[in-house]
Parts: sequence; structure tokens; C-alpha cells
Amino acid sequence: MKNYYEILDVACDADCEALKRAYRRMAKLVHPDHRQGDVQAEERFKDLREAYEVLSDPAKRDRYDEIYLRQRARKVRARSRPSNGGRTAGRSSGMTDAAGDVFEMIKNRLKNKGQRGEDHRYMLSLSLEESVLGVRKIIRIPRNRTCGSCSGRGWNTATLSPVCAVCRGEGEITVPAAGKRRVVACPGCGGSGLNEKIPCKHCKGQGFIVSRLSRSVEIPAGVDNGSRRKVCGEGGAGEDGGENGDLYIIVRIQDHPVFKRNNLDLWMDLSLHFTEAALGTEVTVPTLSGDRSLRIPPGTQPGEVLVLEGCGIPDVNGTRRGDQKIRVHVEVPRKLAREEREILNQWKEMRHTD
Repeated sequence: MKNYYEILDVACDADCEALKRAYRRMAKLVHPDHRQGDVQAEERFKDLREAYEVLSDPAKRDRYDEIYLRQRARKVRARSRPSNGGRTAGRSSGMTDAAGDVFEMIKNRLKNKGQRGEDHRYMLSLSLEESVLGVRKIIRIPRNRTCGSCSGRGWNTATLSPVCAVCRGEGEITVPAAGKRRVVACPGCGGSGLNEKIPCKHCKGQGFIVSRLSRSVEIPAGVDNGSRRKVCGEGGAGEDGGENGDLYIIVRIQDHPVFKRNNLDLWMDLSLHFTEAALGTEVTVPTLSGDRSLRIPPGTQPGEVLVLEGCGIPDVNGTRRGDQKIRVHVEVPRKLAREEREILNQWKEMRHTD
């Protein structure tokens, strides 16, 4: 099994930010574009991406650690087992100690990681222009902050609460029982030492205050409706030393009055007078990068699709760009003036004569 920690050159207890920094550093070193002529560069870069994908996902990382720990333990036991029934050689013992340190580190991370915080979702609304051109947005993330007034308890401290008159705040009383004396919980306060818990005025007894943190996020050009952007560590706070959850930004693209998106292509409708469709003309049509001139060939039919190449949506990876497609609608006048009707009748007779 591949040692992903060794591939990324990080410690077994590295957090999300450390993994990200290590990935960027190693990617610059092993990227095939920076190592021309190195036939193994592509394979090393593939291993690097695979390692980061697994270790940056908490669930995948936990599964990997458990499997890796078991496999390495079996190998170490096999290496340290004497073949002649005697003591293990000093070199093997040293190998066992070093591997044991690594195992202990992984065990401690799995054992003491605490409760991971919840993943949060944030719905980000974008205009079509913003989704096509890319944009940087300032978002305000809701975050539960521990109430400083009550230190997260949800009620006031004992010095601000009425002390139980029965136990005088001890929470226990001594009662006689069969000629002896024993300590029991105070029946007056249930063992709390206080007659009641006065809810904190700042957090209303919840123990936390909802605040909003401003974060700047980069939305790349070409994102589609429903696209998700993951921001590590910006979700719910972890408990007992556990890591924070992640924030998933989900893109929702607003409807546009002119354009409709279909994969990487933009579609729009264009209305033409029937004479323009028959004779041909040149019109100006809008695009997301400004107005463009479009030639209408003579004899254009209703429903025909004309194409402006490269005026569509860029691929999110920047490798290609779609087209803008214009669907033609031919307008036929509902009412005609007398002169217009005469001209059309003459044209009709000429067509019949031909």
C-alpha cells in the first residue's frame, strides 16, 4: 500500500491546511510540465493527486489510516520475527521501533481526534454573467460562537444564582441511616447546589451566540448550476479537540432574460421580419462579451439555428469554450395595408407564373 504521508512529505497528524500547503509545494516539484523529459514525472504527479484526495477527505483518511496501520503492523511483525528462534537483530529492532513510533502517532490521531464538526452548506446565487466570466465573492458564513458571558454553559455562574438553602451550595447532605451517617444528593436542588439555573441573558440559555464571518471565495469561470466548491475547515466547530467540518458552497445561477445555458453552449431566440428572412440581412445580436454582427443568409427558414463560434461558456478547466446558438423565429404580420396586400399579390402571381 502506498504511503500517502511520505508522498506528500507530511507528518501523520498533519491538518487540512498543512496538507494543502504540502500538496502545492510538491506539485511544483513533480509536475510533468516542469520536468520535461522525465518519463516518471506523470506517474509521480498522479500519486501526489491521489494522496491529497484521500488525506484531505476526513472519512477517506480514517479508512486509509486503519488499513495502512494494519498492513504496516503485519509487515513489521514479519520482519521482527526471528527466523532461527533467537533474538531479533539490532537493525530489525531499530526498524520496529521507528515503525512503532509512526503507528503510535496514527493511533493517537485516530483516538484523540474528538468529534468532527458538521459540514455546512452555503447557497451562492450568481448571475449568468458571473458564472461565465468568473467572480470573487464576499460571503458571510453563519458560525456558532461560544458565549463569553456564561462560558458556553447556557446559565449564569453559581455566584450569580441563588444558593440552595438546604445544602448551602454543597449539593450534598449527610443523613442518618441505621445508626450510621451517609452522604446523599441534596433533595432540595438535585445535587447542583443551586435552586435553579438562570438562563444567560446574552445567549438565551443556548450556550452559544450566532455570528457571521466574512470570507472571500473565488468562483472560476464556467461553473454550472449546482456546482460545489469545498472550503476546508469552515464548517461547524469540532468538539473535544476534533477538527472543524467543511463548508460546501453550492452555486445557483439566476435565470437570464435573453440566454439559456445548455452544457457549454448559450442559446437565444432571434425574431426576424419575413422579408429579412427571405432577402437576407445583417443584424446586431448581444453576447456576454458585447454586441456582435450576425449575417442572415437569404432564404433563412423558421427554426433555423445560426452559430457564433467561441461566444459560449468556457470549460471550468479552461481547455475549450462553447458556442452561442441563435434560433430564428420569422414574424408574419397579422394585418396588411392595401398597398402591402397588392404588392404581395403581385409577388404571388409572379411566383405562380415561374
